[in-house]
Amino acid sequence: MNNGITKTILLVEDEVLIAMAEKAQLQKYGYDVHHVSTGEKAVETIADTTHPVDLILMDIDLGSGIDGTEAARQILKEVEIPIVFLSSHTEPEVVEKTEKITSYGYVVKNSSTTVIDASIKMAFRLFDVNIKLRGELIERKRIDEALQESEVKFRALFEKGPIGVAYHEMVYDDSGKAIDYRFLAANESYLKLTGVDPRGKLVTEAFPGIEDEPFDWIGTLGHVARTGEEIRLEQHLQTTDRWYDCVGYQVKPDHFVAAFVEITERKRAEEKLHLKSSFIDGIAKVTPDLFITYDKAGVYLEIATANENDLFLKKEELLGSKLSEVL
Repeated sequence: MNNGITKTILLVEDEVLIAMAEKAQLQKYGYDVHHVSTGEKAVETIADTTHPVDLILMDIDLGSGIDGTEAARQILKEVEIPIVFLSSHTEPEVVEKTEKITSYGYVVKNSSTTVIDASIKMAFRLFDVNIKLRGELIERKRIDEALQESEVKFRALFEKGPIGVAYHEMVYDDSGKAIDYRFLAANESYLKLTGVDPRGKLVTEAFPGIEDEPFDWIGTLGHVARTGEEIRLEQHLQTTDRWYDCVGYQVKPDHFVAAFVEITERKRAEEKLHLKSSFIDGIAKVTPDLFITYDKAGVYLEIATANENDLFLKKEELLGSKLSEVL
């Protein structure tokens, strides 16, 4: 019996002598049998969780009270338990009546105890399978709901986020060299940041001439798609004449995501600052004069001199300081 664990059966039978005989036979097969004679008592017994029951062996005709099918219906509203109907009736309409209830078998009363025992064991197996399947369905539903929630969050980030994001599939030639990649998806920020709608296109179609760029976009991202190595870089795209801070990572072999923000204004400001500094340094190299620039508040912004010994403080100490603080 189920790894040596004794199963408790509730026998619902209104004929006392029949119940005594059935109880004695079932006990010989290792069951712990509790007997009640009415449907009402069966409902009360199951509601009382002091003495747990593993299976109900239910007669259909139970005298003047509720019959076995009604008792089973009331019980199953409250608990999930295997019920096997035991009856002397073989009429199709009676059997059909029990089929409308979640039962695990129908046994004729004059069947041998061996048959009843086999029906009980089958009922336990079916019940265990049913519970397992139901648990799997609940878990699957939970996973589906979690996936749906994740999808909603992903869409919110993907579609509305400020970062341009595109999902790609790499294209290789017969030798395995990356020669192109296809845009499978791109968000609205991608379109705004690049000024191009690449969805469904190859990169060479969306950005004509990209294969001739000084920076090897296809080869670099092909390495990411093939090896799974992540990259981050700041790069200028001549096709759009814009600078981008990019991140590329593999999703699965030959598929990768490229995410980026535009940094054109910052890069051009850096270039202007570099040109300005180079210009001032160049002047300092050809003239003995000292050049100092400061803002309205008197804060030193630039200092250029051919000989730093001309300064009364080190250049690093002066920059960012106010005239009133150092004079």
